[in-house]
Amino acid sequence: MLRFIQTVGIIGFFICLSIMYMTNHGVRGIQKYYPSFQIPDMRFHYSAEQITHDFEQIGNAGRTIYQRYLYLDFVFIICFIILMLTISNSLFSRTIIRNFLFAICILRALFDILENSFLLSVLKNYPSINKSVISVCSYFTSFKFIMLYIWVFAVIIQLILMGITKIKAF
Repeated sequence: MLRFIQTVGIIGFFICLSIMYMTNHGVRGIQKYYPSFQIPDMRFHYSAEQITHDFEQIGNAGRTIYQRYLYLDFVFIICFIILMLTISNSLFSRTIIRNFLFAICILRALFDILENSFLLSVLKNYPSINKSVISVCSYFTSFKFIMLYIWVFAVIIQLILMGITKIKAF
């Protein structure tokens, strides 16, 4: 059963990414209304002014597409955490390190869920913009990226250490 969940999560990860970035149901669709639009949750930090400007530029149709994108992003979060946990479990044998990375993965997902929820709230209340909500949301985005960077750094270090161990074995 675990292998099935891992397989579905990994395949779902790539399917979600494809839909979100290669179809009109995601970034491409939004950029038809504002070509220089950047997804807020893919920036490390953003301001209320940037979000207000971007949401105004993409118009109602672009905001609708972005709302759907964020709903799909919830599915992506589930698939991504499955992928991250699978990689962590495969690479790390020491329980304390593996559990630390599991916590990092869970925190990354939690910050992503909070970020999406806050962005959906802003979209649903548009054109009324609550700058405090956007400010808090931007911090969730930053924390999400920090958790991702910690995890990626640990994975890269582990892969290097595994490579050095194999080289020494020869």
